[in-house]
Amino acid sequence: LIFNKYYYPEANDKLIIEKIEAIKKQIWIELNYQLTPIEQIRVFNLIFFKHQHFHSNFEHPTDAKNNFITYNIETKKGNQIGLGLIYLLVAQQLRMPVYGVCLKNYFVICYVDTDVFQSDINYINQQDILFYINPYNLGAIFNRPQILDYLQKIKSEVKDKYFYPATNIEIMKELITQTANDYQLLKENDKVNEMMQLLQLLKK
Repeated sequence: LIFNKYYYPEANDKLIIEKIEAIKKQIWIELNYQLTPIEQIRVFNLIFFKHQHFHSNFEHPTDAKNNFITYNIETKKGNQIGLGLIYLLVAQQLRMPVYGVCLKNYFVICYVDTDVFQSDINYINQQDILFYINPYNLGAIFNRPQILDYLQKIKSEVKDKYFYPATNIEIMKELITQTANDYQLLKENDKVNEMMQLLQLLKK
């Protein structure tokens, strides 16, 4: 919400929170916690994507507005991190054991064993992660080998952080970096510099 003020200084935080709560409530009504983790995510996806109509902004994926929650909520669309953060926020408020993962040039979500949820994420092991979720692809479920395939295709080195839960600060850094990259494509250098200044603040 604080970062959102950069693009939408007049944004009504209370209204945004109320809209998130309404989405959460609709999913909660349909969600049965006795279902398996995959079945729970399928129910979540059905409400989030089909009934609430959230979708990926394939038409303008590099528009900087995709990174701000006001735009995500009002238009029901976003890029991989903007949409992913709405998905993550709602899921966590429903007490689903999920965390954000800062994959290389992409943001995804991991579903962990309930026994380790809300523990120190530094102690979460690979066997604790049941599967991954891609909100930018209608909540598609995938696994570690598919991440390895993705990294191989983009010729990236393999790092632990591409598989494990990220801290809130790390996720904010990823969000700001994505915004800076989008402004770079638009050649809005002043805004790129402002994003770099924000990143420096988070490193302190």
